[in-house]
Amino acid sequence: MTGTHGYQLYFTDHGARLVGHQRFRAESDLQALRLAGAVFHACHDECEAAELWRNGERVVRLNGVDGDRPFWVTGSAADVAAEVEEGLANSRWSIARSRRLLATLAKRSG
Repeated sequence: MTGTHGYQLYFTDHGARLVGHQRFRAESDLQALRLAGAVFHACHDECEAAELWRNGERVVRLNGVDGDRPFWVTGSAADVAAEVEEGLANSRWSIARSRRLLATLAKRSG
């Protein structure tokens, strides 16, 4: 992807402990926010909050109702969201146990 920025997405549990992390690229902060929201929605059963960072600065913190509200992504952004979700599911992070995440991936592979 040309004209993209690198982002990091961190997931924490109720005790503010890190339970997942994934890097990805997006064209803008808005696209990255939508991606982060979609992924957080997919694994909210195993994490309390998610923080999106770019260049060492926090872009946004998602928590509570943000995980209950779906964020829709389409086109290439949906492909990136799927890659992030697959990366988390295949990781050694505890977030890989998320039933919602596994259900999202199963639905996608259909």
